[in-house]
Amino acid sequence: MARRVPSYRHHKPSGSAVVTINCRDYYLGKHGTKASKTEYKRLISQYKSSNYSTSFGLDSEHITIAMVAVLLLAMVLCGWSGLAAASLALLICAAFCRFTASRIGGYTGDTLGATQQFAEVASLIILLALLS
Repeated sequence: MARRVPSYRHHKPSGSAVVTINCRDYYLGKHGTKASKTEYKRLISQYKSSNYSTSFGLDSEHITIAMVAVLLLAMVLCGWSGLAAASLALLICAAFCRFTASRIGGYTGDTLGATQQFAEVASLIILLALLS
């Protein structure tokens, strides 16, 4: 599957150069300048070296904090069985997202919906098994 390299564009309201990667705009400086083109090349190089990762530009620290918060909330609300169910759900989400990234180069709304369904069913089965 051929990957499209995001284009260098002119953001007319600000006069800046902009590139959009994974739905996030990166402003590169004044459009047409050597500095903005150098910044564009640097960003695209990083994006390519990440193998066009769908998580490019995301702060992994925030993702980690969110996952820990989910696990703690599950433990507070349901005890150890909630922690087990939430852990399994996170593992399923990570595995399925990795799978879809390797097969189709990212994810779509359909694959996100399937991920949610897999995680929910697995969590309910674990909770049922542990609480009965």
